[in-house]
Amino acid sequence: MRKGLLNDDGSVKWSSSQELLTASLPNHRTMNPCPVYEKNNKVLFLFFICVWGNTTEKKQIVTGKNKTRLCYVTSRDDGQTWSQAVDLTESVIGEAIHRWATFGVGPGHGIQLENNRLIVPAYAYYIPYRCGSFPVPFTVYPRALSIYSEDSGQTWHLGRMLQKKSCECEMAGDHRSRGKESPLLQRSSGQGPQV
Repeated sequence: MRKGLLNDDGSVKWSSSQELLTASLPNHRTMNPCPVYEKNNKVLFLFFICVWGNTTEKKQIVTGKNKTRLCYVTSRDDGQTWSQAVDLTESVIGEAIHRWATFGVGPGHGIQLENNRLIVPAYAYYIPYRCGSFPVPFTVYPRALSIYSEDSGQTWHLGRMLQKKSCECEMAGDHRSRGKESPLLQRSSGQGPQV
């Protein structure tokens, strides 16, 4: 991880890279960092996934056996120190994990809406059909979704998954819709933005 200090002229002075040791689970590799800042309590959440051993994304998709965990760490001092990793897989994803070959968070960062909802972009390789214990070939495709909190990050919930193939997404706030802020999701499948 590197920290940036914004100068008055708009340039950024970057620190040297530091390994964030608490962002890990035993026997897993850490991937897909996705930060979101909770401005009221000044808490930086760093979401990431942890994948068991050397398990590849392709192996998870072909076998339908998900080996990925949803985790985060927090910092309350602008990234000087970090909490231990919190594994949210059971509490947030729950039984839906059995329909996901694998998943990830990001890319980019999450956002905090004006109503203080925190939103983290995510995607999952959804398994619509199985033949025995294996996914039906060529039916497992990525779909965008979100993970959100309405209580400053005390509890997290799974947002609705898009029903069409959509892959990963990025979040932004759209203030133009009838005076209310809406999350805007940009899908990497090239199909354009969706609210």
